[in-house]
Amino acid sequence: LVNARKQNGRTALHIAAQQSQVEVVQTLAEFKCNIEEIELEQGLTPLLLAVQSGASAETVLTLLRYGANDKATNPLQQDVLAIAKANGDADMAATIRRFQSERNATKLLQHATEICMRDFAAILGICEVHAPDQDAAFEKVRSGQYCGTDAHRTDAYPPFNSPLTRGHTQHT
Repeated sequence: LVNARKQNGRTALHIAAQQSQVEVVQTLAEFKCNIEEIELEQGLTPLLLAVQSGASAETVLTLLRYGANDKATNPLQQDVLAIAKANGDADMAATIRRFQSERNATKLLQHATEICMRDFAAILGICEVHAPDQDAAFEKVRSGQYCGTDAHRTDAYPPFNSPLTRGHTQHT
């Protein structure tokens, strides 16, 4: 039912987005409606329709936070940022750019964190980069179990056959 269409091809999400009904947009998104459904009349997604119609920034941000594609285009090949600019809505354009920047920064931070954790775990010798138990090993690193602050623990240091000690003789 959440994806049912009216005669003009719009879903409840299209209508709610166009009319800036943030709570309805959020509820429909939580019920897993198709957030990328293209309405038949103009070929627009709910996000494109919201921006084109001058919906509130809160409505647009709600759609974006639930995964609406900000790179989708209308029949004129305009994405949401281009539509906001064409409408002369500088505030909406700024809101969309800010969301895109924050999303990109978050993705970069997550990627960098993942790389650092893999490298750190590999250096400590607690897992190979592609080991099946790498998630468990990363969690040990994250929780401090493999942190050098526990100097009395033997597992706080790289094992003999770790990448740091490989090929060196062990002195006792």
